[in-house]
Amino acid sequence: MQRQKVIENHDRKPLASFIGGVRYGVYNFTVPLVRLELFADSLRLSSSVRLFRKLVPILTASFADVSSVQMVGNSFGSGIRIRTRGSERGVVFWTFSPERVLSSMQKLGLTTIAEEGHFYFRNPDR
Repeated sequence: MQRQKVIENHDRKPLASFIGGVRYGVYNFTVPLVRLELFADSLRLSSSVRLFRKLVPILTASFADVSSVQMVGNSFGSGIRIRTRGSERGVVFWTFSPERVLSSMQKLGLTTIAEEGHFYFRNPDR
């Protein structure tokens, strides 16, 4: 995923939008601080709350760069792990409705891993 300081294409309308949280590297932003937007050819994660726009990174990836998406969970919550090509590190989008998010991603042609994975806070890339 690429980190951006500014949002490009302000006028693009997403095909689907979800509110949740994100785990990116060592950072964890809880629900409802992050918005996942799905476009015809890409996705974007950004702050859903104006107050936190300088803290929450803007992450973008074209669908060609996304290697897989997988539902993950643990006793604290559930989400969708998004992995990009050339990097085993994943980003986790926390959501209360992972099935709905995963279904929207499948409809847009993203490669999904059928079995649910487990998320480990101490080793999130495992």
